[in-house]
Amino acid sequence: LNNNSSIRSVRQGLTDNGLSLRFYLHDYLTFPSNRNYPGIVVFTHHHDEVHTAADFQLIQPGQFYMITFRKENYTSLGGSYERCTNEMLSDQAYLMSKGFGENDYGYDQSLCVNLCELKFIYRACGCVPLLHFPIEKLLVNGELKSVSYCNINDSSINNIVKEQMEIFRSTNYQQTCPHCLKKCSSSKYNLFVSSLQAPAHTHIDQLVKEVEKLAAKTNISLPNDFYSNTLEHFRMNYVEMVITAKNNYFVSVSTQQPAYTFPMLIADLGGFLGS
Repeated sequence: LNNNSSIRSVRQGLTDNGLSLRFYLHDYLTFPSNRNYPGIVVFTHHHDEVHTAADFQLIQPGQFYMITFRKENYTSLGGSYERCTNEMLSDQAYLMSKGFGENDYGYDQSLCVNLCELKFIYRACGCVPLLHFPIEKLLVNGELKSVSYCNINDSSINNIVKEQMEIFRSTNYQQTCPHCLKKCSSSKYNLFVSSLQAPAHTHIDQLVKEVEKLAAKTNISLPNDFYSNTLEHFRMNYVEMVITAKNNYFVSVSTQQPAYTFPMLIADLGGFLGS
């Protein structure tokens, strides 16, 4: 039920309570898939980072969700203590620009490893499988090369691809992909989710009017029994959520500390020489 102008920030007085979103899923129009449940997947991530499949929440229809998050910033010592990087190679930068537009995305370790796996397969097969994401170019031997997809109907190629995947995943990626270092600084959002059944009976009439406007605007026809089974259709398709920070003023900061410092070394040497 949202469009660009109606996505809004929820405020009470001078307090910003987050982002309010409402969706009507039209479940009866979705394509068949291996998932037998309708819903929405919610990711939270820093604006310069791409979401990962491990950090998400499943949102089901017929509910109002309050999703709060707590931000945690992590900084590695780097230098001689721990190798890390914030530098993207050209193929990751190209993938980011093609897949996510001109947003200012930063280095991502998991994407680096995924690209490294594709390069590993490409060197053996001369093609890449549609494995993690669609890709057009890879950085091979220092050169950004256009690549083609492997023919899934060619059993000999498929066997080589599977063999190379097994080899890659059975080895330590730090040896195969030494450039895919840990990110020196990153942000994590810990999610806390609570929900109530929605919508309330008192809001059905107003929501019916909004769904009618949405259907007319998008040329989507409503099911024949929409008006005779209105509540059931909303239980199957309507989702409302508010996403907000758990505390707008505090961010958890985690910074690595050296286990052994130079002053500790001097003190130990002094104690050793004095004994």
